Amino acid sequence: MLAFSYIGMRNRLHLAALHFNENANRPQAMTNSGTSRYQISFPKYKKGGCIVKEVKEDCTYKYVEELIAALEEMVKEPEPVDREIPPPLCSQFQRPDKLNAVQAHKSRFARKVQETCVVTILVRKFQRIEYAASKANQISWI
Repeated sequence: MLAFSYIGMRNRLHLAALHFNENANRPQAMTNSGTSRYQISFPKYKKGGCIVKEVKEDCTYKYVEELIAALEEMVKEPEPVDREIPPPLCSQFQRPDKLNAVQAHKSRFARKVQETCVVTILVRKFQRIEYAASKANQISWI
């Protein structure tokens, strides 16, 4: 089951691109007295410190008027629309048998847990040997 249709998502993407292209290079907002506007922000990575950001002018939506005009024109003179929708990505792959997938999952994690336990035991033994050697070196220097 698809959560969103291909055409709907494509249209949302096109609207987002139109909005971004129109508002990407907005000028900095000015106060009534004609000075540039700034705001102070306190991001977490500054740990209490602040940064100064420019305040931009409000977004414009002139592209909506152009879209409505294009829509009215399409209604007056309809043209055939290419509605070829690509198949979902999951249709390219074969669905595995559930029993085989579960067995592969269990065997893969069982092997990793066992290998991890062996590595952990070896690391702990090595740490004990290192600790004992460092204590022996400290005693010999006294």
